[in-house]
Amino acid sequence: MRPGLKNLEDPVVVVRSYAPRQVYVAGEVRNPGFLAYRPPLTAVQAIISSGGPLNSAASSRVVLLRKTGVEMPTATFLDLEADLKGQARNDVPLRAYDIIVVPKTRIASIDQFFDRYVYQLLPAVRNVNFTFFYDLGGNRVVNAPLEGPGSQR
Repeated sequence: MRPGLKNLEDPVVVVRSYAPRQVYVAGEVRNPGFLAYRPPLTAVQAIISSGGPLNSAASSRVVLLRKTGVEMPTATFLDLEADLKGQARNDVPLRAYDIIVVPKTRIASIDQFFDRYVYQLLPAVRNVNFTFFYDLGGNRVVNAPLEGPGSQR
């Protein structure tokens, strides 16, 4: 027995190490990864500490995943668009081991889809130009020849 523990009747547990208290920020931030948790850390502070949101980030659809003692973590959707611009509205305090996920905007997801499934599979498609003409005045233009010097009307 160690000195000072001989008079204790109940068993003693000595913790030699423990998991560090962290939060994880994933998705469309400059430096995704673990951050040391120090209260009062908020979702916006965690995103900014991870380098801030990318241009492709959907700041209005941030997901907070939190273990609450049940088998599956709870998911809370946060609109942090205004908060990241300096207007405190929907920012929430975090707890140790929370996960913040900053998703892509819909247009960034579409761009990624085209890059992955169209441009990489069919590289020649990158050089194809699709053009659409609209006549907003109600007049229909069909095969209008180009006018220039030497053209006759």
